[in-house]
Amino acid sequence: MSDLVKWQFLSLVSRFIAVVVGIAQGIFVVRLLSPADYGLVGIVASVGSVIGVWEHLGLASGSTREISATKSREEAFKVFISSLAVRLSVSFPLALGLWLLASHIANNVYHQPLIVWPLRLQAIVLLLQGTQDILGAALSGSQKFKPVLIFQAAIALVSLAVYIALINQLHFLGYFWAMLVVALLGVVGLLIPVWQHFSTHWSCPSWIEFKRIMKMVFSIGLAIYVVKIIYTFWQRLGPLFLGTALSAAEVGFFNFALFYATKLLTISEAFSTINLPVMTKKFVENVEQFKIDFMKNFYKLYSFIFLAAVAAIFWAPEIIHLVVGDKYDHSLVLIAPLVLAFLGYCFVNLLGASVIVPAKLLKEMIGYYVVLILGTVVSFLLLRPLDQPLLAMSLSMAVGCFLSLTLLLVVAYLRIKMIIFDRKIVLLTLSLLPPLAAYFLVGDFLTKVVIFSFSTVIYLFLLFRFKILEFKNVRS
Repeated sequence: MSDLVKWQFLSLVSRFIAVVVGIAQGIFVVRLLSPADYGLVGIVASVGSVIGVWEHLGLASGSTREISATKSREEAFKVFISSLAVRLSVSFPLALGLWLLASHIANNVYHQPLIVWPLRLQAIVLLLQGTQDILGAALSGSQKFKPVLIFQAAIALVSLAVYIALINQLHFLGYFWAMLVVALLGVVGLLIPVWQHFSTHWSCPSWIEFKRIMKMVFSIGLAIYVVKIIYTFWQRLGPLFLGTALSAAEVGFFNFALFYATKLLTISEAFSTINLPVMTKKFVENVEQFKIDFMKNFYKLYSFIFLAAVAAIFWAPEIIHLVVGDKYDHSLVLIAPLVLAFLGYCFVNLLGASVIVPAKLLKEMIGYYVVLILGTVVSFLLLRPLDQPLLAMSLSMAVGCFLSLTLLLVVAYLRIKMIIFDRKIVLLTLSLLPPLAAYFLVGDFLTKVVIFSFSTVIYLFLLFRFKILEFKNVRS
């Protein structure tokens, strides 16, 4: 087993623990709060995300790449401290602005006085999350994956305990106080290993070095900043728009389906955390060998992510009824298109970190993210006459994402001569189409078990036939 696959596997285990705990936490929140309260949580989170994305500046990804390219800890520390200084100088005025505008947003935009203090707590969280992003980038760029992976699992467990305690005590407001406490603990949890790594290698940059470092970071970071803004608007488009036109309960149904679908992202993010620094180094050293190594690895990642997405759609009714009963049955019709939307984005995210950013195809990256948001907005405008705004938004997000992914694949072929979705990928995809079709046609549980089992056996046969999965690697 290669070091890359080993760290991807460990990253996946760490993320899996975080996801399981996060799902448990989400179930607790969903069961305790009413759909209306959960809708308000979605609105506050969306406003916070849209404002908070402006502090991003692409510094985390840019810093990760530049730190991974440094030759000493002193140089790496200079990149880290420069990025942190810039990030905080942007985060503070944004947080202050959200604090001051909280009353106006709550009362005049959404007509929900209950969210004034949640928005103010969100403002403080913005400061803490900005710091946490740069701390995590310092460790990932230094390829200190172990503390990052331990942190991911540990903070999820701590978060579960904090959310349970504070929501039990304070109910709706407890959600946001818990968010603040977890963000604070997150900063402390990452600061300790960063301190240990750099404590004997401090070397503050001069003004000339600072400008040079920021130029290098922003050469990558600004493009990532733009796409981060676009992605955040895309992900939060539903609650932001629907919250102004529909009831809080209806937004709650959409927010629940969004919560379910976004769990798929955790898988691609687990792989992207490892792939960005590792694939960047491989691309710089030898482009042709990079293509070979990437495709061998991508087959494994695709097969796992696609199977997870199909299972998430196929078993959605059973999973949701098991954990929350029939409280969110109105969300079921939204889950298939939203999971497909985030399946597409999983590959946009993964291929961006593994291929597009290492190759510095930054203008092209902005292009396919523009297609992501424009495709979604135009599709929604075309589907609005159906008079089902929740379903229209879900379908539109799926359309926008697959248009974006298509453009990314075209860019990879034209610019670096890589055919990523080749014959193997196509055959693997076709083998799991029957369960997707059966989701809409079959309701009997035993029939679903037979269909899913049969398709999975064929899928596994293809994995071994193509040598994507081998018994020696399974044992390892």
